[in-house]
Amino acid sequence: MRVGQPRVNQYHSRYFQTIDDKGRIALPGKLRRVAEAESGTTGEKLQFYVRYLDGGLALFTEPAWRPLVDYYLSLNNLDADQRGRKRSFFTAVEDVTCDKHGRITIPQHLREKAGLTGSIVIVGVGDHIEVWNAEEFQRIDENVDAPSGENRGPAGARSAP
Repeated sequence: MRVGQPRVNQYHSRYFQTIDDKGRIALPGKLRRVAEAESGTTGEKLQFYVRYLDGGLALFTEPAWRPLVDYYLSLNNLDADQRGRKRSFFTAVEDVTCDKHGRITIPQHLREKAGLTGSIVIVGVGDHIEVWNAEEFQRIDENVDAPSGENRGPAGARSAP
């Protein structure tokens, strides 16, 4: 899917769950069905690209991931800044696949970085899914509704994947 094309399926809503000791989360059926429709795969073949983003984890299917990859591949390898951005983007991503129970295992280093233990929130955000520590998500969710002008997210940060 290219940037600017209308999306037939969109991820939305929030789901409160727990992450088990092995780092597994069960994708809610509603979100899994959207991912299956978007990627054209089902069950144990359903794959996501996972990246730390703004304090949580962002999960992308291949069609949603492709425009980001295309952008970063277009960066100039002869420019140190662009080369660094490309390196940062590609080295910070992991791919995960659903098991037969619709669960994915989040790699330990990403769980630690996002503070994922115990209670988590899985949210649909239009073109991707995010996984948050429940307390952190509540904090930023309250911040969104704060009457302080434009919300800049956690600690005023603005970042791109």
